[in-house]
Order: sequence, then C-alpha cells, then structure tokens
Amino acid sequence: MIGLIGLGLSAKAQAPTPLAAQPLDSLTELQGVVRDSLGGHPIAGATVVVKGKNVGVATNAEGKFSLLLPLGEYALTISYLGYATRDYPVDRADFVDETRYFAPSEFYLLSGEKRAVEVAGTVGSAAPADKSTTFTKVQVYFATDRRPGAAVGPVNTFGNARGAAVRYGTAEVSIPGIHKTGAVERPRFGQENPYVDVVLQRTRLLAKDAFFAQLRAQVASSAKSAAFVFVHGYNVSFAEAARRTAQMQFDLHFPGVPTFFSWPSQAALVPYVVDEQNAEWAQDDFKAFLLDFLTRTNAQQVYIIAHSMGNRPVIRAMRDVLVERPELAAKVQELILAAPDIDADVFNRNIAPVLEKSRIHTTLYASSQDRALQLSKQIHGQYPRLGLVETKGPYLMRGMETIVASEADPSAFGLGHSYFADVPLVLADLGGLMVGRKRPDQRPSLTRMSVGGQNYWNLKPGK
Repeated sequence: MIGLIGLGLSAKAQAPTPLAAQPLDSLTELQGVVRDSLGGHPIAGATVVVKGKNVGVATNAEGKFSLLLPLGEYALTISYLGYATRDYPVDRADFVDETRYFAPSEFYLLSGEKRAVEVAGTVGSAAPADKSTTFTKVQVYFATDRRPGAAVGPVNTFGNARGAAVRYGTAEVSIPGIHKTGAVERPRFGQENPYVDVVLQRTRLLAKDAFFAQLRAQVASSAKSAAFVFVHGYNVSFAEAARRTAQMQFDLHFPGVPTFFSWPSQAALVPYVVDEQNAEWAQDDFKAFLLDFLTRTNAQQVYIIAHSMGNRPVIRAMRDVLVERPELAAKVQELILAAPDIDADVFNRNIAPVLEKSRIHTTLYASSQDRALQLSKQIHGQYPRLGLVETKGPYLMRGMETIVASEADPSAFGLGHSYFADVPLVLADLGGLMVGRKRPDQRPSLTRMSVGGQNYWNLKPGK
C-alpha cells in the first residue's frame, strides 16, 4: 500500500474499526491514478480518503494509489492543494480481478476553486449547479464480431477486421455535464477530457453465459423490463458505437438497458464496398445474437434500432427469426429503421411481406436531405434507397409507420445522415416512441400526410 495515512486518529489506542478488523484474505485491492483534468498529467501527493472508513492513502510520484478493502461499493474523496475536492463512487467492478486484464481506474481533479461535486453513476441523478465540474457514467452492453486488438489502459480495443467469434462485454462511457442533446462531444485535438467530451472509459469482457446472466438481471431490475439493441452503420468504429449508444440512452432517458452490436466497419469514408461486404458477413452473427437476446434476457420490451448500412444485417436477421421463430415477434416492441441504406425494391420484395405477416411494429425514419443516401443511390445504379425520400414520396408499407424528417432541422449541414440521434427534435420523437410508447397521432411534432391513399407522418419544428 502506498503512503498510508491515518485519518482523524489520536495518539491513544482505539478499538479497531470494522474495516481494520477484517482479515487480510477477505480484502481486495483497489487501484487508481489521480490526474489533472486539463493536462492529464498524474498528481503526486493527492489525498484519497474512503468515506466513513477512517482510512486513506496519498498518491505516489506517478499519481498512483492502492487500497485494501472488502469488495463492495464506496465513495472516495480525492483532494489536493489548488484543485477542487471531488467525490467519486467506486463499485465491485473497479477492484482488481486477477482473471482478466486490469488497469487502474483514473480519477480527475479540476484545478481552481470550484466546489466539490459528486459524479453521478446512473442516468437520472440530480445535476450539480456547476455542470463543468462533473460527468455521468453510463454503462452499456455490447456484442461484436470484430477482431480484438491490444488493450489500451482499461479499454479492450476492437479493430476493423473480422473476428473469429462474437465477443461480449460491458462498456463504461462518461457524458460531460456540459453535454448538449444530440451531441457526441469530442476533442478537436489533443487528449480526451471527460468534463467536456464523451469518453469511452473502460470495457470489460465477459463470457457469453456471464454476459446474458448479468444482462438478464439488469433487465429484470429496470423500470419497465426493457432494453434496446442498436446496430450502427457504415464508417463507424467500435468506440464510436459505444459512445453513440451511451448518448442515446442518456438523451432519451430510456428506462431500460442499452446494448449495441458492432460489426467490422472500416471506420473510414473510402472503403464503402468493404463495409458492404462486412455488413453481409455479420448477418449470421447478429441473427444468433438476436435469438439469444430475445430468449435469454427476459426483456418484455425490446427495441431494435438500426442505422444506415446496419439495417442490412438487421432486417435479414429479423426476417429469418420471424420465419423460424414467429412467437418471438411478440417480444419486439418496435423495429426502428433509421436512414436505412437498403435497396427499397429488395426490401419490398424480400422483407416487407414477412414483416407484414408478423404484424411487428415497425417505424421508418427517412429524409429527402440525406446526402449520404443520395450518393449511395448513385453508386447502386440509381436504385432507390429505403431511407431516401423521392419526389414521388417516401416508402410506405402496411404496418410500417413512416416518419419523414426532411424538415426536422432546417439549419443542418453535412451529410444529414445521423439525424435520428443528433437532431434534438428527432430524438424527442424517438423518445415519444420508445419511452412514452406513443403512436404517431399522439406525438406532438408529427403531422399526418397522405400520398396515393396511404398515410405517413411529417416531422418538423413548430407544429
């Protein structure tokens, strides 16, 4: 143990505290590093106190500390001259586990005379007055068929190549107090700062059975026995998928468990065709994962959200599941197709009949301003894309509710392809669907439209 400090003890002998009375073989090591939040450099001599336990340590020259404690949940108070004192919650997952890769948890102090605040550990905790001094931790679950890479600190990385098997785990993502709805704040240059950036803090790999056991328990304890599964699109890394999933959970205030499936996108603009091949390759892996998710989690409300090219493995897997296990349709509360980069004719012939027969609730978000899908249409011989609204109108199908988001953000620039999660008005509508469980005629920003005798819904501000 580094630099043990006795806190509040006089020179007289005292009866052992409950912590001191613990036998050594019942204690587990808690390690950490204290860093400056701006420069990221370690702080030597910082004081780390376990609240209510009369014990603490000082960090060494590398900013590191170590404590022996009974495995459990604690609050650490960390302080150093010239920095704001901070309270950090720690739980069982922060302790050293010899069965897996471990790197010390990182704790940040903010220089200056700002008040101490407590970092919220769950979505929905009361926000402090000074949002620039805190962040919220969001835990998300993941499955991926990417090839694993080298661990970087507490984060197990996954690359862009195909993996030999699906791997499972949890990811911890921090959302800064200054977060704006729809944004995934990232540094323009330099290191990530959890007080201003959305940061993937750590990942934990789990065996498949342990993953579903933990997920099942988490779903059972959620407010509505609910979960969502997000599948990202083209040009997305594993870390980007984790950050987006956490941002959606945070912004939607979803009362359930967030999960994402990450396939081996190349996370680059140029290799579009490679992503197409890998999305197709991932279909069977996602199908197996979806079957497990629907049968092993006991979730009564499952929302499946697919974006862009991620719709390809999702809809094909859904078609197969609905044909082979039609009884599972009742567990899917909503299938949400966001800006799908799919051939609309192929969808109409091969997928739509199965969805119609299953009577599964399906929502399509589409836009005429989606420049990524306009380019995809050109690449694919001018065949229409399911998520691109043509001059004749959007794609319509019996049993599918089509939401046209072309006017949702008149000031938007860029590709206009990620509006489902980064435009506040669309997020609000998605929240009405997933959290409020409201159909389109009950959601305030939607106006009923019709073309050819069929209805769709227009989403725009100021309705």
